[in-house]
Amino acid sequence: MAPTDTNTKKEAKRHAGPLIGLAILVVLVVLGFFWWIGYAAKDPAERPAPPPETSAVTPPETPPAVPDAASNSPAAPPRQTPDTPAPANP
Repeated sequence: MAPTDTNTKKEAKRHAGPLIGLAILVVLVVLGFFWWIGYAAKDPAERPAPPPETSAVTPPETPPAVPDAASNSPAAPPRQTPDTPAPANP
């Protein structure tokens, strides 16, 4: 139900600002859409080149892998399995 004491001239003045703002926003969105479509339709050779990627921080170099000391050490005895007999000491 509508109120009986509406003043349409006063309501029109109160809503003018937001309506104008929305109209400007719609126009900007439509212009941006057409600009985007025009940019996407260009030949890739005509587009400007993207800026080169530069990094202020370079990642540290990884150190070389260190072999396992127990398995490659000449002082370590060979690994024995239960099926192989122990070496005889002379």
